[in-house]
Amino acid sequence: MNASLPICFYCKHYNERKCSYFGVEIPDLIFTAGFNHKTPIKNEKILFEFQDNITKDERDRIDYTYLDKQRAKQVLKNLKGMII
Repeated sequence: MNASLPICFYCKHYNERKCSYFGVEIPDLIFTAGFNHKTPIKNEKILFEFQDNITKDERDRIDYTYLDKQRAKQVLKNLKGMII
């Protein structure tokens, strides 16, 4: 697992470089700030679910690495105005 990858790369709803819900316009909160997307950003019905081939150990590391919405919002706020 690479912590610099967005969590989308481990999600069953992400393929062909797009998300089943967001398409290619994945919000910065997820793609840049590391939000785990286990709760909605607004009112989306599709949330993060692990791909079937992700092992329990990998799931534990991924769950530990990515942030809840409040922490990800703070990261995004801190990044605002910076070149990323």
